Formats: sequence, C-alpha cells, structure tokens
Amino acid sequence: MASNHVFDERKPVVVSALPFQDLASVITESADVPAGELLARLARWLEESRQPREGQSVGWLTIQELVEVCRPGRSGKYRKVELDPAALDAVRESRDEVDRCLAEGKLVYGVTTGFGSFRRFVFDDPEDARLLSGNILFSHATGLGRPLPIEVVRAMLLLRLRTFAQGNSGVSEAVVWKLQEMLNAGVVPYVPEKGSVGCSGDLCTLAHLFLVMVGEGRGWVLREADNSWWEDGQDPREYRLREDRLQRWKEDPWVLLEGRQAMQLAGVEPLEVAELRAKDGLSLTNGAVLAAALLALASHDAGQLYRTANVGGSLTHQALFGLTRAFEARVGAVRPHAGQILTAWEMVHLLEEGTLHNRSALIGEAQDDYSIRAIPQVHGSVWDAIAQVRRVVEIEINSATDNPLFFGHYPGSFQFDSSHLPASDVESTLQTTHCAAANFHGEPLALASDQLKIAVAELASIAERRIQLLLDPDHNRGLPGNLALGARGLHSGFMLTQYAAASLVAENKVLCHPSSVDSIPTSANAEDHVSMAANAARHLRQVVENVARVLSIEILCALQALDIRTALLGSWTEQQMRLAGADPTDARQAEAFVMKQWGELAPMILPEWANRSRGTSGSVEWLTARGLKLSGAAARVHALVRLELEVPLIVGDGFCSADEEAVPLQSPVPVSTFRERAPHRLVETVVGGVRTGAVVAAAWPSRRGRPS
Repeated sequence: MASNHVFDERKPVVVSALPFQDLASVITESADVPAGELLARLARWLEESRQPREGQSVGWLTIQELVEVCRPGRSGKYRKVELDPAALDAVRESRDEVDRCLAEGKLVYGVTTGFGSFRRFVFDDPEDARLLSGNILFSHATGLGRPLPIEVVRAMLLLRLRTFAQGNSGVSEAVVWKLQEMLNAGVVPYVPEKGSVGCSGDLCTLAHLFLVMVGEGRGWVLREADNSWWEDGQDPREYRLREDRLQRWKEDPWVLLEGRQAMQLAGVEPLEVAELRAKDGLSLTNGAVLAAALLALASHDAGQLYRTANVGGSLTHQALFGLTRAFEARVGAVRPHAGQILTAWEMVHLLEEGTLHNRSALIGEAQDDYSIRAIPQVHGSVWDAIAQVRRVVEIEINSATDNPLFFGHYPGSFQFDSSHLPASDVESTLQTTHCAAANFHGEPLALASDQLKIAVAELASIAERRIQLLLDPDHNRGLPGNLALGARGLHSGFMLTQYAAASLVAENKVLCHPSSVDSIPTSANAEDHVSMAANAARHLRQVVENVARVLSIEILCALQALDIRTALLGSWTEQQMRLAGADPTDARQAEAFVMKQWGELAPMILPEWANRSRGTSGSVEWLTARGLKLSGAAARVHALVRLELEVPLIVGDGFCSADEEAVPLQSPVPVSTFRERAPHRLVETVVGGVRTGAVVAAAWPSRRGRPS
C-alpha cells in the first residue's frame, strides 16, 4: 500500500450516493405543473440535498474536495478517498440488474449488443458480452499528444469513482474497489491529452486511463527513495545509472513504468482482463470525464485568478494615485450585478490604510482610464461567469454519466401511450428498469468551458492595459518610462514584460474561439452531434495558465512602481544628482533638479514638496515622499513578493535581493547577475505565488468577509 509520505492524515473524502431517486419523484410528480414551478422545485431540491440530514453526511462532492484529492496540499501530500458503505449497496443492486438482463436475454445496449454503429449486432453468447469489456479498452486507446498532468488524471479517477458510487452504472464491485485503491496508492495512468470529441464520453482518454487497472498501458507511481527500486547494482556503470535516477527522483519523485509494474510497485494488484464482466468496459469509458476534470480544476483556479486580479488592480491603482469614486456603494446600487458590487467592495478593502489613492486629483484629474475605473464592471462580470460555471460543475461532478443507466431502485417515470405497439415489443424494449440515454454528452461542459475561458481571458486583457499604463510616461502620472531608473535609454526597465503580456493576451484570443459551436459526426453517423467539450476544456486550461502569468507581470510592475513612489525615489534622485554633478544635500539644487525632472507633477510625486518652504531641509530624506503609505493589503503583498518569495528588487536592469546592496545604477549589470535573476524567472516565481493562493492570502490575512 501507499506509504505515509504520499497522503496526509486529513479525513478522507467520502464518496457516497446522492438521493437522486427522490429528485426523480419530484420530476415525475411535476408532470402537470408549469415549467417555472418545475424549475423552482428543482432549485429547492438541489438546495435541500446539500444540507446534512440526521445521521448522514452531505453526499455532494465539492470542487474544493476534488482539488484536495488531486493536488498536494501545503504538506506536499494528497487527500485520500473512502467509499461510503451505503454506496456499495447501490453498486451491488445495479450490478445484479445487469446480471438479470444477461440471464433473461434482454436487449441492452452495450451489454448484449455492440457499441456505436454496431449497436444492431446482438450477442447470442453471454461470454461475448464479457469479452467486449476488455476489447473496448484496447480498441479505444487511440489518444495522442502529451500526457495529461497528474492532477487532471487523479481528477478523472475520482470522478469515475463518484459516478460508480451513485449506483446507476451496473459496474462490478471489484472495479469500484480497484479504482479506490489506485487513488489511495498514488497510481497515475499515462493518458494522452488529445483524441476526444466529447461525446459517448471521452472514450479514448478513458480507455488509456483504465488500461493500467488491468496491468496494461503505462503509469506513474510515487515512491520513497529508499525503495528496493533504487538498490545499487553490481556493475559500476549500472551504479552510476541508478545514482542518476535517484537524483532525478529528488527532482521529480513520480516514476513512469509499465502498467502492471506501476500497480504492483504501489502495492495494488491489477485486475486481469478476464476478470472484467459485461458492462464494465463500457462503464469505464463512458462520460465526459476529461472535460469535467479540466473544468472543475479550472473553475477553482479561475476564482483564485479573480481575487488575484483584484489585488493586482489595487496595486496599480495605488501606483497611479487612482481615484476611488468608481468604487462607491451608490454606483453599484444603481446597477446591482452581484459581481460588480462584490468587486467594488473588495477594492475598497484592498485600498484600506493607504494614502496613495486620490492624489491624482491634485493635478486636476477628474477620472481614471477604463482599465482602472471599470475594474468593478469587468472583474465583476468575470465573477458572475465563474459563479454560473461553478453551478454547472457542482452538478456534473456529482452526476451519473453512463449509458445505459440502471434504475432498479428508482420510482416510475413519465408514461407514454404505447398502445400502437405490439405488447411484446413494449415489454422487451420500453418497460424496463434500464435506460439508454445520453448523459455522457459533454454539451453542458463544452458551453461552460467556452464561457469560462472567455470570461477569464478578460482578466488578462484588462491587466495588460494596466501594465501599459504603468510603463507609459504619458499616462503613468510621473513615473519614469518603462519604470526604468538610471541613465535614460541605457536601461529598458520593464518594457518587454508588456510585450510578453501582449503575446499571451493575443494567444488567448485564439484559444477563446468557442469549441462548442463545432461538431464532426463520428461512428458512421451514429454519433451525429458531438460537443468537443474536451477541446474546450483543454483550451480553457491554457487560458488560465496565460492569465496567471499576465497577472503576475502586473503585480511585478505595480510593485516596482510603488517602490519608485515610496522607497526608491529618494536614493534614485540622490544618485542622479551626483551623476549630474549636483549636490543632493543642497536644498536649492535638489529642488531645481526635481522640478526639472518632474515639472508640474512634482507636488503629486512628492506631496510634502508643496507644504515646505524653500531650503527648510538640507536632508536627502526630504525627497523620499514620506507622506506616501501603501494600503495594508499592498504592504503585505509587497512583503510576500520581495521577501518570502525572494523576488529581488529591480532597479533599472540591475537586480538585488532584500539583503544585498543594489547594483549601482550607473554601472553595467554583470552578465552572470542578469542570467541568474532573469525577469522571466521573477515572473514565474510570482506565478507560483498566484497558483498556490499565497498572493491572495497575503492580501486577505483573515477571513473577514472573504467570499468563498
């Protein structure tokens, strides 16, 4: 079994069956009510089903629980899963129903018939139904491209387990137990990312997913370094090879092995293909599971990006001495979109305790540019879209997405008049406890993925414009062009970070083309409309990655601008005066130099300037803008990025960490220094803080009013 270093001691996520049979009764009893009443009843049931009942836990799998199973926590370990015994009763009941259909020779798609366009071929021998389960795994494993990330594969395993636990799949109990073992032992099948059209399920990706279960295919496993796998060989060359492998393990402890070897190394005995029973193969490959896994993870990350965009926007707002009128409660009150009101509320709190906002009014600015002023409207609309998509995800990850579905423990449903058909046909085809339908179709996921990627891309689009505001000397209210200090023209500063952001935003525009509007029929036109949900969700994941990087660039640029405003301005002015042959301790020379550099913007950059008489102070500290103070959130994010993430301060093209002296502005930057602390590495460091939620946590150290 898996060792303790793989999984932590948190309570396992319980996978249980939901009382969907109660919902079936609600729908059936609503046959004669208006559509609006049906939807109201559905909403009430969904709300009530999420509340714990006496003696029972809430059965709904949450997005947060999915993330905790699929991604290591702060301890670097994963959360386990545990099957609810009541769910196993439902699994056994539906399996018994499959066996009865086989024994009675009933016509059941995928059980006593072939798949897709072969659905008209009926098996006379029950043994053929069993053989079909193994054959589907091998014939459908036609995926292409790079392997899916480990977190996505674990999410797929979890979602299949969740579907099976509902008791509508007819799958064998042995398969369900083996799936739980794989999750809790850290076995991750090698699954190519491409090949699904999002209908009849993500067929080829799911076939790859479960080849490992029967000892085929390939898979990763997470093991300790002192396992026998790492024992030294006798041949010196073999020893060196194993030493190299040990070093690679330290860098990446996931080991890719053949399927049977991966299972056995993790302490899990694979099923034999001959142990698969009728319907097992079809159950394993049904459902738009890849799309659901990608969308669930992306919906979680999108919420994190929304919060991060608000943090980045608040930093830029302060760096540009932005106005706060646009965030007033009365503005949201007359256009009460929930996202807009929430975003304005967040901005108000993110600007608390600071003294930089509204200083642009000193030079007669009446309003900010759109990318600052419209943050509540743009970010808020993204939040509204995320909330809608999360509702879709929460239903999908708790649904039964097989075909056919088995309903032995469910009440009756709508009855249609079948008097025009021969009684024998009605009995054998229509009046059954199983149902051939299309819950595998990925259309809800395709539409939701397209909606979310378009929405999240807007966070990067508007952030890139704020980056440009910070860099443009015609719009950044007195900051140096490209935020570059030192001899003008010698240093490019942050100029190319905007190029990178623009490239990512442009790529997002291509990725955001809606995949759901496309459909190419498959399986000899038996599957004549497909969703392309997997493509939509894969593109969404790339958009999310791109947005995280653009937001990280904005945070870096904004922090540089704030450093110039509040910390570096005095020392920079002193160095520039000395380079110009002026005496920075002479108040008259200092005033003349600053006025020459900044002109009429000097009172805004140095607010104490206008309140001091000429020559009052001969200290260089007079030029450091002591009246400027970051908001509490900005100060905490500043500390996180500069100190905890160890991102060095950037001065011109020179780099220095918090405990080093800055590279002199007038000196060329040593090539070794530049390579060691290249800007792209700084951006990726901040991206790490964005992905883990560290940036948001720094801005919001307590949960006071924090939305989930």
